[in-house]
Amino acid sequence: MVGLTVYKVKDKETYNHLHTVLTGWCFFRNEGENFYIKAPENKTIKNLIEMGLITGLNQMKIEL
Repeated sequence: MVGLTVYKVKDKETYNHLHTVLTGWCFFRNEGENFYIKAPENKTIKNLIEMGLITGLNQMKIEL
């Protein structure tokens, strides 16, 4: 079984576009100004990360 990973989406416009094209194999959530998808790691997700459109939550830097 493949696990799902949560990714933060760059902005609302990107989130809306991804919601349109990835519906059916990703889960989508927004919390105010933050937008997230939950998806299996695959070539499409890796490409979105490389393009800077999404970031894995475990890859994000948290500044205090």
